[in-house]
Amino acid sequence: MMIIVFRHFDGTLLCYMKKYVRWKGMEMAGISDEVYEKLLAQLVTIEERKAKLGKHSGLDRKRSGFIGMLDRYEHRLKELIESAVHTESGNTAVPFAVIGSEVEVCDKDSGEMITYRITAPEAFETEGNDVTIMSPIGQELLMKEVGDSVQVKTPMGLIYYEVRSIALNAEHDIKSIFSYLN
Repeated sequence: MMIIVFRHFDGTLLCYMKKYVRWKGMEMAGISDEVYEKLLAQLVTIEERKAKLGKHSGLDRKRSGFIGMLDRYEHRLKELIESAVHTESGNTAVPFAVIGSEVEVCDKDSGEMITYRITAPEAFETEGNDVTIMSPIGQELLMKEVGDSVQVKTPMGLIYYEVRSIALNAEHDIKSIFSYLN
């Protein structure tokens, strides 16, 4: 048995003594307080920026697709924050790939392990394995879970990955993703 503290979206703290916890028909994800705060900051930023944008009429197809992706991402973050079980400090694991997370994948053809960091375009660093949410790899990895298979179309052909681990180690300012809509 374990004691699980659950913070409902309205701020109410609930405690459970159970081996397994389910809420709204789904298992609750365990995330640390640090990860919870980082994800909550992302959600607040997205909600504030989208409110300033207003209606998206007249957007071209590419921008419209970006808004659709952002809406799905916002929805997943809300679900996670509403159902999160708070775990021990120092745990950086997240249940699905988020902006700013490091995603370890295994190339199914070569067996090579690669770690990508999913970033906003302005946070992209050429050194390392950063991928933006606008890149083919970033788009395919965003919101994937451990164990998911990913197929990425690249100029060199298709690449097949399996997601092995996901961690959110650092703060990530996502405000810059909205510059794409200007």
